[in-house]
Amino acid sequence: MNVIERELVAAARKQRRERSIQAEVLKVLRLHGVLAWGFQRERAGRARASHIGFKGCPDILGFLPNGRGLAVEVKRPRENLTVDQRAAGVILTGQGVVWAVVHSTEETINLLRSVGLRA
Repeated sequence: MNVIERELVAAARKQRRERSIQAEVLKVLRLHGVLAWGFQRERAGRARASHIGFKGCPDILGFLPNGRGLAVEVKRPRENLTVDQRAAGVILTGQGVVWAVVHSTEETINLLRSVGLRA
């Protein structure tokens, strides 16, 4: 396997892992009355055009039961935010949206508790 093939395989594995975390986070949010949806920006290892969102747009958007906006960036453990993701967080929090970065369902439950939901 050459270098490019190894990088493609590693990228595909990374996407699967983050997607599975995202699916688990969405389940937890929905179980707690949060209207939420996720974005899948890649399919089968190929980038696809997204007509929704903006640079740095969080992986999950939605509304808390009280109507307040929610934006969640899902990251694999030890993965860092990009500059665009940080900038989006600043903009969204400035607009009154609850913005958070989560790596697991446990962090998602902590987020829900921090906004006053019983989790």
